[in-house]
Amino acid sequence: MDPIERLAWYLDNAFRVPGTRYRFGWDGILGLIPGLGEAVTMLMQAGIVLWAVARYEVPGVLAVRMVLNIAIDSTVGSIPLIGDVFDFFFKANTKNVALLREYRVQKLHGGPMSSWRHFAFIALVFVALLALAIACAALTILVVLWLYEQWLRVFS
Repeated sequence: MDPIERLAWYLDNAFRVPGTRYRFGWDGILGLIPGLGEAVTMLMQAGIVLWAVARYEVPGVLAVRMVLNIAIDSTVGSIPLIGDVFDFFFKANTKNVALLREYRVQKLHGGPMSSWRHFAFIALVFVALLALAIACAALTILVVLWLYEQWLRVFS
């Protein structure tokens, strides 16, 4: 097993819930430690991407896709409670290894890399982040207006 695949397996699938087919790894367990757990797993995940870029010379669009998987995992994973549950189900490392494996197979057979899927994923994440930013801005404006109304009511 390739070192990247081994690390991804430990982070995402090292343990099995008895009596089920469900697997989880150190990413979910370490994610239970507030702040520190997400930081540690994010560094290990970044190592997988850096190794892939250095060893397999993955194209930039694929590296960005892999980094976005890590960003999604780390960002949502840092939300208390929701993020802890998310960490057990969103397996960024397994996704990244699958992307790398697909790239290596295509490169071996001389076929073109289907980058449209990667561009589509990146565009989708960008649109989602933009929508989230707009929603946060709208919520902030609503809270400020509500606080202003409360202030006027108290001091009028």
